[in-house]
Amino acid sequence: RILIKGNLFEDVNGAMWGGDGRLFQMLDGAADVTIDHNTAFQSGTVVQAAGVPDLGFVYTNNLTPNNQYGVAGDGTAGNPLLTLSTYFPGALFSKNILMGGSILSYPPGNFFPASWSAVGFVDFAGGNYRLAGASPYKSAGTDGQDVGADIDALQAATAGAIGA
Repeated sequence: RILIKGNLFEDVNGAMWGGDGRLFQMLDGAADVTIDHNTAFQSGTVVQAAGVPDLGFVYTNNLTPNNQYGVAGDGTAGNPLLTLSTYFPGALFSKNILMGGSILSYPPGNFFPASWSAVGFVDFAGGNYRLAGASPYKSAGTDGQDVGADIDALQAATAGAIGA
């Protein structure tokens, strides 16, 4: 089992660092992977899949840009619903913000603001990625918490770390 939870991923930029700027890549049957309550800014796909299906996949309460393909797989790029059914059968994919994505491309119960300003960050330009009190995604997660990473908990956990 793998749990990826409570992270802030900044500057996952393929053009800057080389590569495709993919946030997560799932290959050849990884089982029981949960990705929950993360905030990310990547230049490529949110989740890229290939190989045999990945069973027990849970992707909830995450906040990312959709970019060109969002959730994509070999032979299914451009069709997130087909990618999910092909590579992640039975997946739980809910209460995620996919900025710039389409409601028609994903399972019900996700969010698709057209811009970062529509998300309602405290100070996006200043790097404060907490959701403001007026954000429509405040307390909108599957667990009643804010969608995305808990920035206060993240900062408390990394206080005093080098570069923090």
